[in-house]
Amino acid sequence: MKYFIFLILSVNVFSQNTITTFNQTFYADTNIISAVSLQAINNEYFVVGDLDAINAYSATYLQRLDEYGHVISEKIIYGDYCYSTILFGNCFEKTLDNNFVFSCNKGIDELNTDYMLVKFTTLGDTIWTKTYEHIGRENHAQVVVCEEGGYLLVGVTVTGNSYQTYLIRTDDFGEVMWEREIGDVAIPLYAEQTQDNGFIISGYHYNTTTGYDMYVLKTDAEGIVEWENTYGTDESDGGSAVIQLANGNYALIGRIDNGSDTKSGLYFANLNAMGEVILDKTYFGSNKIYGHAGIPHLKANGEIVIATLHYGAPAFTWEVALTFLSAEGEILSEKPLSSGLGGEDYIRDLEPTADGGYILSGFNLTSPQRSWVVKTDEFGNTCGLAPCDSTIIQLIDTGTYINNTRDKAFPLSIRPNPVVDIFTIDYELSAKYPFSVLELYNLKGEKVHHILLSSHETTAQKDIAHLTSGIYLYKVLDIDGVLASGKLVKE
Repeated sequence: MKYFIFLILSVNVFSQNTITTFNQTFYADTNIISAVSLQAINNEYFVVGDLDAINAYSATYLQRLDEYGHVISEKIIYGDYCYSTILFGNCFEKTLDNNFVFSCNKGIDELNTDYMLVKFTTLGDTIWTKTYEHIGRENHAQVVVCEEGGYLLVGVTVTGNSYQTYLIRTDDFGEVMWEREIGDVAIPLYAEQTQDNGFIISGYHYNTTTGYDMYVLKTDAEGIVEWENTYGTDESDGGSAVIQLANGNYALIGRIDNGSDTKSGLYFANLNAMGEVILDKTYFGSNKIYGHAGIPHLKANGEIVIATLHYGAPAFTWEVALTFLSAEGEILSEKPLSSGLGGEDYIRDLEPTADGGYILSGFNLTSPQRSWVVKTDEFGNTCGLAPCDSTIIQLIDTGTYINNTRDKAFPLSIRPNPVVDIFTIDYELSAKYPFSVLELYNLKGEKVHHILLSSHETTAQKDIAHLTSGIYLYKVLDIDGVLASGKLVKE
């Protein structure tokens, strides 16, 4: 159900922005459904994933969702009876001509697979399908839409005990322009085009001395190796994601693994243009990158947003968080996300949305397995556990916004705003509970102050002289959830 809010203010309102959040799960009678990758176009979301068949994943589906995560349409876009699977968040991309492509592995079984690339419309109608046969077994297919046109397929080719990074560059029609086999025992997990029209690829590498290391490969526009390097410790380290920064350097995010949850951690490194470490940080006991889980997003202000996972106490299950990092690798905030279904939640893709928030796709590993799509605001907040949706109407000129998680708007005003030290709150609480709480958060997401609001009063004066000047976010909540939220400026 969609709710509409009408707010009467004593000031003129010139503009407003609507932010939608939701948390939705989906299942099919095939028992297993996995949302793997997605694209956001205006206020609609397109999701691709796997449906299972007998003993194998055999169908790739396209799901079109509205702004609340409700299904508009569903379609099987590839369903030949064979082994086919998509694993990565960057296996599904919007093309330069406003269609879509997705990449996957295709074969008679999981030991005999080739790359496949499918181009289709936003309605799910196939434009063309290409299969790239090669000696050996090809896995981990990902696709990069190249700025000059065409596509780069990235994965690994396996021949006997030999594992090599395998690249195929195509034109706009999926025809092969060149292909490259690079290195040994390196498994790519993430790839993107760089500012010089080359490619940066990250993943993990195995050697007999130190075990697994984080791995980064840089090529030119023709797939010729410019440099490659490994990162990490003498222990076994996990998969990684790399993203190019505005200054041409790179941010590498991965996992240090020293044998226990308390001794492993999230790893961040700032690399120069030649892959040399400028600085690095490790956050032990923090949420981490596992395999193909952490698709990064670079914000305009240089901050990095990435999906991370945690395994360990107290629940000893996989737990998801939306993690915000500075350009220097400082953790600004971590927002836990959950489907609410129990079991293990996984995220495979992360995309920014038109309203400044984020949308993530993955699945919940219960029986039946369900796909999972969650939409947050710009700070990683969402509406709660699935199924839920809400709308936030943000009034740009006043700096306040209301979250309509209730059937009607919660009457609240703060004056003055901006405030020097003391402000007045006007409100109307239900008599259902004796009080509600107004919580204040800094822009790192840390709670810095709270205020009790009595249900027997309609106005109160509060002193925040002890807080430093800046922008704070507030929310008013009772035991049933959030009543209102907004922004408070302290001068």
